[in-house]
Amino acid sequence: MSDTVPVTVIARYQPFANFIKPEVCLDDSYAQFTDSSFIDDNTDSSFSYLWNFGDPNANVSNPNTSTLKNPLHKYTALGPYTAWLKITSVYGCTDSIARDFIVNGSFPEADFQVLNSSSLCSNLDVQISNKSTVAPGDITKIEIYWDYLNDPVNKTTDDFPYFDKIYNHKYPDFQQPLTRNFEIRIVAYSGASCLDVATKTVTVNASPATQFVTMPGICFDAAPRQVTQASETGGLPKAFDFFTGSAAVNSTGMFNPQVAGVGTDTLRYVFVSAAGCRDSSDQSITVWPSPQAKIGLSAPLCEKNNISFTDSSVANFSSIVTWNWNFGDGVSIVNSSAAPVTHGYTAAGAYTAELQVTTDSGCVSPVFQRILNVHYLPQVAFSMPDICLPDGNGVFTDLSSIADGTAAQFSYLWQFNDPANPAPSTQKNAIHRYSAVGPYQVKLVVTSGAGCKDSLTQVMNTVYPQPAAAFAVTPAEVCLGDPFQFTDQSNGNGGAVTEWNWNYDDGSVNGLTQNPVKVYQDAGNYRVSLVIHNDKGCISDTAEADLVVHPYPKVDAGPDVFVLEDGFTRLQPLVSGSQLSYNWSPALFLDSPGVRAPVFTPGQDQLYTITVTGAGGCATSDQVFVKVLKTPVIPNVFSPNGDGINDVWNIRYLESYPGCTVEIFDRYGRRVFSTTGYDKPWNGTLNGSDLPIGVYYYLIQPKNGRKPMTGSVTILR
Repeated sequence: MSDTVPVTVIARYQPFANFIKPEVCLDDSYAQFTDSSFIDDNTDSSFSYLWNFGDPNANVSNPNTSTLKNPLHKYTALGPYTAWLKITSVYGCTDSIARDFIVNGSFPEADFQVLNSSSLCSNLDVQISNKSTVAPGDITKIEIYWDYLNDPVNKTTDDFPYFDKIYNHKYPDFQQPLTRNFEIRIVAYSGASCLDVATKTVTVNASPATQFVTMPGICFDAAPRQVTQASETGGLPKAFDFFTGSAAVNSTGMFNPQVAGVGTDTLRYVFVSAAGCRDSSDQSITVWPSPQAKIGLSAPLCEKNNISFTDSSVANFSSIVTWNWNFGDGVSIVNSSAAPVTHGYTAAGAYTAELQVTTDSGCVSPVFQRILNVHYLPQVAFSMPDICLPDGNGVFTDLSSIADGTAAQFSYLWQFNDPANPAPSTQKNAIHRYSAVGPYQVKLVVTSGAGCKDSLTQVMNTVYPQPAAAFAVTPAEVCLGDPFQFTDQSNGNGGAVTEWNWNYDDGSVNGLTQNPVKVYQDAGNYRVSLVIHNDKGCISDTAEADLVVHPYPKVDAGPDVFVLEDGFTRLQPLVSGSQLSYNWSPALFLDSPGVRAPVFTPGQDQLYTITVTGAGGCATSDQVFVKVLKTPVIPNVFSPNGDGINDVWNIRYLESYPGCTVEIFDRYGRRVFSTTGYDKPWNGTLNGSDLPIGVYYYLIQPKNGRKPMTGSVTILR
């Protein structure tokens, strides 16, 4: 891998070569070459130069090259040449240029032509055309002296002449004398020293001087007017004069404002002298517009109402001083001010109102006509509702009409004169809520589609107070299945009660009965409500009463109870309900007959009744039998011989032990008898065969709290 060396490159500006080619004739001492080269970095002062003059006749004393900035060179022969310049900047950058030029002949011929020489006027330019030439080559400069005899110093110089080039000069304007002569001299150059001179005399005629003073304005509706404000002031003899500039004026100066139209026209007065010179002056004339009458109206346009007619006329110029009104119904007036006027029409219909105005300049407007459609007024009517408090809402029904059948376009404004609810309504049939009895002044304003409005006010005295519902109920609490008696105590407040709406809070209602009786199917708390209606259609407030239907308590004394004669037991009924009290009957052998679970101490078998009383005094009863289990009496011998005496092993009181078991074994331990419950005593057999006489052993499980009993029993025959 080789090392690289960074190189810095600096870009330099490019010079641009240029020079001004010389203007030279053969007799000139030398030709001047002028450098005009440049460079953008402004280092042109450091240029170096190399010129080549393109002269094949050059010699040592008059070399063909030069290194000067602006060199000189002498040419010795006519003809075209090409000079060449090369420049080099301080940084060595170069550029070059070659330009062609001509070394002119030594003897130019100066000449010019005066244009329109027979009709020169002092207020117009004198024009000459250059006719100077040189062969070979070009005229390089022209000098013109326009008044050489009187002003030989002032001249016009042209460094870029060409054949037939036109030059203009304006001499001072004059009216006297009638003519003046001027000598024009032209000097033509073909180089620095080669020149020729030509001179001619011209005659300039005096020009007229016109004036056109200010003309007063004229109304558009005025008659044609002769213009007298134009004249010629120089005293020159006249060939003719005329007016022009507008179609509204003829050549003799008669101006017609209707042709001109409103606005400003410029008229021109032209004067032509006997020598044919002319002058003109312009002046403007304003055609004042006729005032424009215009009627403004206050809307709406309604029969029987005053209508305000306002003037919206425009003077357009000056000021309006007279207003002529005609209302189209036989009434007209003349006013001297623009103040509004009022006029009313007694009937609806179409009328044509007219207005014509006049200004203080005498200009009169055309008659302005405006067709007025005077509209019908609405005929306001409405009906008022019966309103019941506290709802207070009522619908006010519009009954208004209009003769032209446009009632569908009505708009409404209801005012109910209600301090508690001042809001108005814009509905056709308005709803308003009153919170107190009246009377009230109810006003309806009806506006037609054309904007015509009328109103009607009526006294509202049909706001009725709310009936008051009330009732009594007996009793306030019952047991399930017992009736309630309801007694209406409502007040219709100015209206007869026509409907009683009872709601018993159990899904059932009654709207017909004033004093109903109610039996509930389910226990519970109930809120009974009553709403009444009177013959005004008013609905009362809601009267309520809280009722209680108590359920009967539930009691289950349970199955029969067995108790050992030497023991005790607690009676355990199943009970549910609230606010319960208890009573056991009879109270024999019980420790506390007023509690739910008293303790029974055996005395004898007993049937007990428990009465449970719950909320509202509602009571339910049930019974339980208590069996006293005495100690079994077990005989140790019996004789199953069929003599009817002691034929079975009869164990007294054992039958009262439900679920007891008895097992008997022989002396070998074989079980010969077993039973659950001892409702059928053992007869001394096994599988239907008599067992032999002997001693047998028993195991008795009384259960029910007693311990097992064992012993022997002997069978005798």
